Amino acid sequence: MKKAFITLEGTLVHTDSYQYRPGASYLINALKDRNYQVFIMTDKGVEYARRWHEMLGLASVHGFVLKSSVGNADSDIVIDSDPSFMKRHTGRCIKPWNPNEEDAMDDVTLSRIADEIYGE
Repeated sequence: MKKAFITLEGTLVHTDSYQYRPGASYLINALKDRNYQVFIMTDKGVEYARRWHEMLGLASVHGFVLKSSVGNADSDIVIDSDPSFMKRHTGRCIKPWNPNEEDAMDDVTLSRIADEIYGE
């Protein structure tokens, strides 16, 4: 089964308010519908990510991992808003950010990515 990794902080949830982005569950479900195992990546600890995921009521995922443990051979898709992390990753990278702005990803971006996944 293919694997997809999505970062919690700044990608699935707003960095400042920690409210989930409206397209977050749609994106998770799109990946699962296309036979991806979906994992949430975090820099702040697996239990931390699990608690936030449960509190926000996001769609279920296959697991939680530390971002630093995700290697190039581990994933088929990585979705992350950190340009430095994405530059180190050689798999299919979906970069939901504007490089000219610090946190330029808007709420419709996740839905657009999900539409791309459904179009595969």
